Amino acid sequence: MLPGSRGLNTVFSPGCEKDGLIGPLAVSDISVNGTGIARHEGRVVFLDGGLPGDTVIAAIRSVGKNILYASIVKTLAASPHSAAPFCPHAGECGACSLQHFSYDAALAWKRDHVRNSLTRIGRMENPDVAELLPSPKRRAWRSRMAYAFAPASEAGREAGLALGLRRRGGKTVVPVTACAAQDSEVMRLSAYMRARAHGLGLPAWEGGEGARRKAARKPCDTNLSRSVGPRGYLRSLVVHTPEYAPAGRRQILVEIISGPEHAVRGEKGPADAECGTHGNKHETGLSRAEKIRILGKELTEHFGLTGFIHSERARLSDVAEGERQVYATGSEHRLEQYGNITVKAPYDAFLQTNTLCARALFALAAEAAGPAGSQTVWDLYSGVGCIALCLAGTARAVHGVELSAGAVAAAQENAAAAGFEQCFFHQGSPCPERMRGLPTPQLIVVDPPRAGLSADVIELLLEVPAERLLYLSCDAPRQARDVALLSPAWRAVKSFPADMFPYTPHVENLLVMERRMF
Repeated sequence: MLPGSRGLNTVFSPGCEKDGLIGPLAVSDISVNGTGIARHEGRVVFLDGGLPGDTVIAAIRSVGKNILYASIVKTLAASPHSAAPFCPHAGECGACSLQHFSYDAALAWKRDHVRNSLTRIGRMENPDVAELLPSPKRRAWRSRMAYAFAPASEAGREAGLALGLRRRGGKTVVPVTACAAQDSEVMRLSAYMRARAHGLGLPAWEGGEGARRKAARKPCDTNLSRSVGPRGYLRSLVVHTPEYAPAGRRQILVEIISGPEHAVRGEKGPADAECGTHGNKHETGLSRAEKIRILGKELTEHFGLTGFIHSERARLSDVAEGERQVYATGSEHRLEQYGNITVKAPYDAFLQTNTLCARALFALAAEAAGPAGSQTVWDLYSGVGCIALCLAGTARAVHGVELSAGAVAAAQENAAAAGFEQCFFHQGSPCPERMRGLPTPQLIVVDPPRAGLSADVIELLLEVPAERLLYLSCDAPRQARDVALLSPAWRAVKSFPADMFPYTPHVENLLVMERRMF
């Protein structure tokens, strides 16, 4: 329960639904998306904002079964937990949606969120949830940031390119000039990138998922499909800034993700006429990929990049992940440290974006691993081996399983560099058929994607007679769902939540589970 919110009652004025307005509403909670929750005449109201303790008037947007969706039109009384946002883009950009929530109150809410999820969804009685581990850094905490390109007109500008983050609750781009999750050097780099790309005549990608939905409405209209299909080129700017600085040199690894060289038939070819207007004369006639090479060279010279990659993505979904590498120079890896372990990760491999918080959480996982020296450990979804290597020093053997072949190769290299001959990494999904050939573990670690454990992994965990299970997740409701599914064989004994994502509604949770005795 948040401080000051105990006993908060919703108060309504009879007949206050005139012109679609309802209220006063007392906001009592926050959803997993960071929006306010209230009640009106027995129905749950999902608001587009608000904090526990706010009293508001809202306008109904849509109605569902026992649910109302509404927008706040007036705040009658502000929450005692409100705080002044510190980013100029707060309220527009969707990246840090809880900047207006005081940090201590947000930590309390996140802990309650984990406890409530384990109780309501995981069907646990009185779950033991530790105090939330705060983020060691609350500004410039992200070691990876992905910014999206958009046509200037889409972002409300008259000319040039827009480069920023997706608007809260939408797909359009908010131009970002001072990102609180990254430092000023990255902001200078992105500003240079935007201006120089415009000067080179490189257009922003247009279309994406919105174009696909529009085309689907009239699939037989070829003219419409062509007009709303993907156009342009530049899609994402991904900047990696690891905490670890080898020999005192800061790492800055940049990836530019573009669409294909020709997005649709009829679009301008490699020699863009625009370049003659916006670029230097000697750049006229260059292909778009060649212009990106020029950008890479200039960024490296101006900002001391350790690596630059150009990759291509043809799929319409707005995800900052390349599908094919076009060009690379310098290092294609970044280095990070967790305790006394140094990890080398490809630019497209997963690493926790809050490195300092991850270090603390991995140390907790090592403490929770149990008796040292004689354990065989399975690390499912092992990535480049971060957790496996943190546990390897006190294990008899560690077997990691990971779907990405590139991550497996990096994990093997990392284990060899650390001198851990007892670490073995296997490529593929952790299905029962693959795992039955490995030595029976005493400890299993799982760190799945946000969607949670697959049905195959649930089956495996119910079957394997390990003594202890460490489950890391960034989605408390899905983790709790899996706790319920695993309950015939496993019981959760302790939860260690961490603020891996400050000023957002997301929370990372390390759940320690033990095998039931039959």
